[in-house]
Amino acid sequence: MMESAAHVAAEDAGALGLLEKIDSIRIPQGVWRYSNPAYQLGKRLGCRGFETGLAPISGSSVQIMLSRAAEEIQQGLRDVVLLASSECGHWTRRQKKEGGAIPEWAHFGGFDPQEGSGDVPAPDQRFGGEEMQVGWWERKYHVQAIQGFALYENAMRYQKSEGLDEHRKRITSLWARFAEVARDNPSAWIRSAPSAEVIGAAAGDNRMVSYPYTKLMVANISVNQSAALLLCSYEMAMQLGVSEDRMIFPHASAETTRTHEISHRPDFYSQPAIGLVGKKVSELAGCRCDEIEHVDLYSCFPAAVQMAAAELGLSLDRELTVTGGLTFSGGPLNSYVMHSIAGMMQRLRARREAGHIERGLVSSIGGFIAKHALSIYGAGPPGPRGFQHACVDDASMALPKRELARDCEGPAVVETFAVMGAAGAGPHHLLLSCGIATGARVWAECHDPDIVTSVEREELCGRRVDVSADGVATFQ
Repeated sequence: MMESAAHVAAEDAGALGLLEKIDSIRIPQGVWRYSNPAYQLGKRLGCRGFETGLAPISGSSVQIMLSRAAEEIQQGLRDVVLLASSECGHWTRRQKKEGGAIPEWAHFGGFDPQEGSGDVPAPDQRFGGEEMQVGWWERKYHVQAIQGFALYENAMRYQKSEGLDEHRKRITSLWARFAEVARDNPSAWIRSAPSAEVIGAAAGDNRMVSYPYTKLMVANISVNQSAALLLCSYEMAMQLGVSEDRMIFPHASAETTRTHEISHRPDFYSQPAIGLVGKKVSELAGCRCDEIEHVDLYSCFPAAVQMAAAELGLSLDRELTVTGGLTFSGGPLNSYVMHSIAGMMQRLRARREAGHIERGLVSSIGGFIAKHALSIYGAGPPGPRGFQHACVDDASMALPKRELARDCEGPAVVETFAVMGAAGAGPHHLLLSCGIATGARVWAECHDPDIVTSVEREELCGRRVDVSADGVATFQ
């Protein structure tokens, strides 16, 4: 799939000679056991003397790899860099369901990329900062992404003083607008454009995953999708005969790969680190984020879109995706941003053909809104300084930090919660984040079935609880 995508990218550029000039191939980790897929892809493409790179599991990895490539090309260190990705989760799940054979490469893990595998050497470079660290609370409570983002979503509802029905209507309407964009995207996985009412109704295949999210409100990783991007200098593109109407230029990017672990963030309804990255990329590009004509915000869950929009000063009423997002366009695990960048390129090209030289903003996140990368692209070249990039890790780690009380007994107030339970098995218990009198945070669980089943009828945030020494909360 990646080989085909690379050929399509070269054909789209109108310059198959780009493939012969590739001197670096970089790939984000996927659900497969290739120890160095860049090496294997390069051999299939007939590349010679090329460097290989692999990025860890993180939604921000693609943009981080692209930024490094743009810097190296601008410095004269690279000629042509290929970024490629592929996932076949839909095929794998169907094979499992039908009892079909699944090849060894389609199983995740089972190798150490640093060591290589068999005759395949280890990757020359690793991108994306440190691997996502599993925090104490994740290990203790077995928290997955769906519950982590539900914590954010429920906190945002309470912070806005919204009723349950009002909140559900707002976020399902937001997602319905994403679905409408996907309807017009020929590469989207779901193009039926379900209404807000359908998206919000927990019925049939659209089960409630973790309140308030139904299946049609979360990233759809069960897709067969691949993408490839080719980067080179303007001079190389002209030398190889790339027409200027095919060119899109990276203007600026900024990132942070280090933020406070979720237990220590001051609240669950904001993430100032996104604002720091947004401020820096705006400074580098010489424009505010809300001045940019086209936007694609990373959309694994509605909470991610709302939080990013708030921190970047973007209205939720404007179009916030060019693809349809990770639910409807498709969420191929680690590589959605490769698709969103490709979609942004197509959007900017189309607008240029209509006589408009415009810009596009693409965002990405990793972990529980822990890693952030923003990039600005243009139909015209950047300013005289060329492509600009910065990392704001130091500023991000200097943000306020909240104390975590691991061993706490006594009264507390619920600040947010997530419904825990196995897929398809229904709600089992609640994970609560609570505040205590000292201002510290404490985690607790509630196993009361009456409380667990009440989350769709009454607000639990702001309620008082008593936390026992073994971390069990009883609602007052």
